[in-house]
Amino acid sequence: MFGQNRWIGIAVGCIVLVGATPLAAQQTVDRRLVNVAGQGQISVPPDEVVVALGVETFNADLTGAKADNDARIRKLLELAPQFNVAEQSVRVDPVRVQPSYQDRDGRKDLTGYFVRRSVELTLTDLDRFEALMSAAIESGANNIQGVNFRSTRAVQLQEEARMMAVEDATRRAQTLSSLLGVKIARVFSVSEAQFGSYCSYNAGWGYVSWSGGELPNRKVIDPNQSSKTPHLGRVELTATVSVTFELE
Repeated sequence: MFGQNRWIGIAVGCIVLVGATPLAAQQTVDRRLVNVAGQGQISVPPDEVVVALGVETFNADLTGAKADNDARIRKLLELAPQFNVAEQSVRVDPVRVQPSYQDRDGRKDLTGYFVRRSVELTLTDLDRFEALMSAAIESGANNIQGVNFRSTRAVQLQEEARMMAVEDATRRAQTLSSLLGVKIARVFSVSEAQFGSYCSYNAGWGYVSWSGGELPNRKVIDPNQSSKTPHLGRVELTATVSVTFELE
């Protein structure tokens, strides 16, 4: 964005000064520039996972649907201390109610109510991830809305990726200028084109799904068990910058 604004400013300046100072306008036009893109990427293993679990219940009676939903949510919340999930790492969304209708002879008859609620848990012991998922399903979760593996060092790693991107752009510019027999004078503009981190899965209501493997189907006997979870993947942090250098 900075680079774009600077270019707009230069263009306007040329229009204003063309009649008064032709020499200044000519010097602006004659600037020799080279633009390069640089990228930085850091890959690290995750050290925590945020799991969003949904509970959907249905009953012809709203009270019954909510009572069933409340009972399942209570069981899910009981998993938090069993898996050493801190109280501040537990979030419960407000309950949502959706009436269900069926078309009969041109009219819509009420058949019952869907009651939905979500629980989000942040687990730091990744060796127990599969056990948590199995226990959640045993406790009544019937919708996995999100699994987000992430790093608690994301902010620091993002800065490192950005520095790597700038260094990469500088090396590219130096290589190009050397091949052309010219030298870099100074930085003319810099903009950040892309930045992000990813290692996640998200879904909506209506189905149970999983990313990165099959849903665990074994019964959890001991919530304190610690079995290595294979193929957790890695958190990728990337930064891309666009740098315009002025040549001598």
